[in-house]
Amino acid sequence: MGNDIRQIARAWGIDRSSIYEWAKKHKEFSHTIKKGQELCEAWYIDLGKAAMVGKAREKNGNPIKVDLGWYVWMTKNICRWTDKVEQKNYSNNKESITCTIKWGDEDGSDSKDEEKNSPSKKNRTIKK
Repeated sequence: MGNDIRQIARAWGIDRSSIYEWAKKHKEFSHTIKKGQELCEAWYIDLGKAAMVGKAREKNGNPIKVDLGWYVWMTKNICRWTDKVEQKNYSNNKESITCTIKWGDEDGSDSKDEEKNSPSKKNRTIKK
């Protein structure tokens, strides 16, 4: 039902750190915790998919209206989803690189000099 470690710890009347300590000591329990986290994430995925097409329901069949803001917050915090894009530099060059992307000139038109240097007709300046 989408329960996470905090909710399970509360139901058991223990601190969640106790669950993590037990998982460190017992490999099978650790595997069970990971499986539970996957099931929790799957529950949120299923809820989001059902909500998108108006088919999210309670156990008794009553419709659920899922608030988008709540759903985004829950998936970012419970499932650890993110919309942050990380980029890594795998080159051996340790110098910093500055990249500036402009979408046309300030007046809304593209500069002809910049168009010549860019295959997609957008200004991309990379300084090293």
